[in-house]
Amino acid sequence: MLHRSSRLRVALLASCTCVLWGGATNAQPAPQTTPTAAQVAEGREHFDRGIRLFDESNFDGALVEFQRAWDLSQRSSVLTNIAAACQALHRYADAIAALERYLTVSTDARQRRQVQRAIEELRELIAYVRVTVVPADAQVRLDARSIDASQEVLVGPGTHHIEATHAGRVAASADFTIASGEHREVRLTLAETAGGTTGPTVLIVDPANPPPPPPPPPPPPPSTIAVDGVPSNATLRLDGVPMVLDGRPLTVAPGAHRVEISAPGMRPWSGPITARAQASHRLHVSLSPATTGMRPIYFIAAASATGVFLIATVATGLSAISTHSEYMSLAPGDPRIATLGSEGRALSIASDLLGLGTLGLGALSVVLFTRTSFHNEPSSARFVLAPTAGGATAGATFTF
Repeated sequence: MLHRSSRLRVALLASCTCVLWGGATNAQPAPQTTPTAAQVAEGREHFDRGIRLFDESNFDGALVEFQRAWDLSQRSSVLTNIAAACQALHRYADAIAALERYLTVSTDARQRRQVQRAIEELRELIAYVRVTVVPADAQVRLDARSIDASQEVLVGPGTHHIEATHAGRVAASADFTIASGEHREVRLTLAETAGGTTGPTVLIVDPANPPPPPPPPPPPPPSTIAVDGVPSNATLRLDGVPMVLDGRPLTVAPGAHRVEISAPGMRPWSGPITARAQASHRLHVSLSPATTGMRPIYFIAAASATGVFLIATVATGLSAISTHSEYMSLAPGDPRIATLGSEGRALSIASDLLGLGTLGLGALSVVLFTRTSFHNEPSSARFVLAPTAGGATAGATFTF
């Protein structure tokens, strides 16, 4: 049953638009695309037909005519008639949308106040529905109209029909009843048509009385990991927790884990593993001795720098010799004597400095060579499924 004051409010707005159509247009901003005179005239014809149909209670026809009049003329006054037809059809959310659009295109203060009051009264008749559908890209229709399932939908009170369809899945549908001001959540799950053993499911949730949560799934069966190849004084951490290495397999939950193994005087190893449910695994670890020598990168860098300085020293020395020879070949009084003399002295000094740098870097390279460990093998591990009756194994090798 309609709210009496709200129905009268929108009906009043509908009657006012008959006057607004022919009045001055300075009460509303110009539309983005200004209609032509022919469009305005045609829009007026559809508007008049809509008024007659509305008076005859043909609200579906009136809504079509009013919508066509708005598309042609862009007159803000037509939006109140669209709202009146939507309200008569109990499409309160659409009526509110039309009136809210009116507020964005009209600046008539008196009419805006009436529209705002009508919106407030219509909101008292609204209910709220949120739809969750699996798969998310399924097509959802509420009362035979497509809706965006990602947003809350406004509906009028009463019984509504919802359905969801998707290619390759079984369609799901349901009816639900809702009163004004209430909230509902409708969850639809579409089963696959090919090889599916279960049909679609529909769950309608009332937030005021939510269903009890489903029981938690049983924990997955444990897995075992036998660790070998580690010294007796090794320490093993599984996901950061120290474990006892007494020769017996470790019991772990299925899934991803991280293992860290260390021992005095050995290079540590750490890496990820993935345990299968109800499966036996083997982790074979090979720890390499830790060395006290430096990393080879430092010796390589010093030796490379020595080579660069040596090449620069030789090149500068040859340039100095060439300049000196040219200087000695000049006749007395030649204006180039002073320039070549200065250039020769600069090259000689640069050659001496580069030579000293080469000697220093060479000495540093020798020292680094004696302190560098060139045989620093990383620790490694191999994680495999334990051999089955058929002798098959599957696994991966990790190095650190």
